[in-house]
Amino acid sequence: MEPTSYHNEDGRPLDLNELMPNTKFIFPSAKQIPAKCFDYQETLNQWFDIESLGETTRNEHLQIPGLRESAIYLRQIIEDEIAAGTPAERIILAGLSQGCATALFFLLTYQPTGTGVYPLPRLGAVVGMNGWLPFVSRLHALSMLSEKNEGHVKNLDSKEPQNRSDSGSIDVLQELCKLTSLPTLPTNTRILATPVFLGHGELDTKIRLRHGQLARDVLRKLSIDVEWREYAGEGHWYCQDEMDDVVKFLEEKVGIRLNLSGQSARLASTHAEADGPSPPAEAQSINIVFED
Repeated sequence: MEPTSYHNEDGRPLDLNELMPNTKFIFPSAKQIPAKCFDYQETLNQWFDIESLGETTRNEHLQIPGLRESAIYLRQIIEDEIAAGTPAERIILAGLSQGCATALFFLLTYQPTGTGVYPLPRLGAVVGMNGWLPFVSRLHALSMLSEKNEGHVKNLDSKEPQNRSDSGSIDVLQELCKLTSLPTLPTNTRILATPVFLGHGELDTKIRLRHGQLARDVLRKLSIDVEWREYAGEGHWYCQDEMDDVVKFLEEKVGIRLNLSGQSARLASTHAEADGPSPPAEAQSINIVFED
């Protein structure tokens, strides 16, 4: 992982594994599927098919099967972790590029089941890097219609989540689920309280900065707390400054404790090779599910 600017006592830079030694990192893998953007001549690891990375809204119907399947897959991973003892509020979903798009889609369509807990839980946070929001134009239009029905319009320049009827936002999310034929419709308004970090390189030529900005704007219109960062001189990858910002975000929004010694044992795994169930919540800071 990219080192952060945090250092141990000897002055050595620490990465996320070392800063958060009681954290379980899960790295699920996307399936290999033929890629429309290469005229189906190449098979790539993709969370969903897409016609163009430059114009992510082109022929969006191609994205539906993969997004639906990926959302169901991620939900199973998260519910397995919850069943093993990790509260949903201590689980972070993170992604880069298409992984970011999938994470945001999952957030907006997530409906916990079988918890027996009221109120229903929310995720700890979502971290997205150099990505976009699937169906952003439709979500924007639905949100505007909902606002019109509620009799007010939002200020997109505001950095703070803005008041609106939770039921109006849920109506928008339910329409998204219907569009993608997901089996359950979200009714849990607490999912809207999930904080989101979005970072984007200003020189990204694969997923242009404007795609990230549109995602930020629409999420804020849904009253979701979005922390937005742009990185000058950076392209389609993350950098040390962004990793520092993510660490600060997790400290503030999730309450994660940092280990600045970098000497504790680390817990890391892939989903396919996890060493049994997660430890109890009190022994574990957080679970991070990272999609790239």
